[in-house]
Amino acid sequence: MSLYFILAAYTWKRNLLMLREHISLTGALRVNALATLPKYAPGKVWGILGKVYLAKKEGISEHGCVITISLETILFLLGGVILFLLTASSVVRGKIPYTYYLFVIPVCLIITYPKVLIGITNFSLKLFKRPLIDFMPSYLQILELLLLYTLSWVLQGIGIYFLFRSFIPIAFKNLFVLAGVHAFSWVVGFVSIITPAGLGVKEGIFSYLLKSLLPPGIAVLGALIVRIWGTIGELSYFLIFIGKMKKYL
Repeated sequence: MSLYFILAAYTWKRNLLMLREHISLTGALRVNALATLPKYAPGKVWGILGKVYLAKKEGISEHGCVITISLETILFLLGGVILFLLTASSVVRGKIPYTYYLFVIPVCLIITYPKVLIGITNFSLKLFKRPLIDFMPSYLQILELLLLYTLSWVLQGIGIYFLFRSFIPIAFKNLFVLAGVHAFSWVVGFVSIITPAGLGVKEGIFSYLLKSLLPPGIAVLGALIVRIWGTIGELSYFLIFIGKMKKYL
């Protein structure tokens, strides 16, 4: 999980650099850490607004920050879907036609095309009455970011695999299946706007899909433990930088 936090901060720093905005890795870690708690509030927007506020205090323009957060949100979701299709689609095989998988990945690549991303982002910004954008990094740069966000899902999956190994034997071959299932469950929880941080929705999907790997009782318990583990991790990440809060007030 620690490596995931570092990679997420590095990817955001890399994203900003593509827009000729500069922030140190420590600054990116600090902003991401202090923006973790607001996302648990209902509505999905508080974490985003908090990150914009903190980034502006670091000298990042609101325009640049909005572009990077939009890219981060969309590419993180797409990375989760792609990882699921590549590693864990077997858990729903027979329930969803295989041709759907062949269709979804090209659609994800189309969505990442800069002009399409600008349209999606501006639609979201209109809903929140925020200034529209007219620029995105190049397609190659966006694909680079998509790869990094997909890798961040892999890092989380590795952590979850060893978390499960701490209380139940589970074959190493299931590592990437766990990573894909967790990523997809998070995506569904995020899309569910009625719950803060996907609370309940993510656990329900995660435990349902885990039943193909583990006994039902263990699957439900495992989903709850992953939620607790993740919350403790984010709280610890926040507390590391809480002493810097005065810098932003």
